[in-house]
Amino acid sequence: MQTVIAALVGIAGGLVGAIPFIVVRPRMKARMKKEGLGGIVTGLLATMISFLIMTVEIVLCFFIISDYLLPFAISAIAVFMLAMIVFTVTLMRK
Repeated sequence: MQTVIAALVGIAGGLVGAIPFIVVRPRMKARMKKEGLGGIVTGLLATMISFLIMTVEIVLCFFIISDYLLPFAISAIAVFMLAMIVFTVTLMRK
């Protein structure tokens, strides 16, 4: 049961890691209409912030409940990657 809870918290952590992309999406979309590479700096900044958030989450999990680090980290990273794929596809749609 504890593993399931760690995985569910990891899913929430992965979604929290994707928040910077949701915040900068309108700005990236507007800049991409003006020029193709306009949103790259904003996207890179959002990526760095997201990786920082994910790193902090995984380190906190290591210090709080290190026995369940693997299910937490796997679920957090998987959900984060899925969210980034969905974000990229919706951003590039016309």
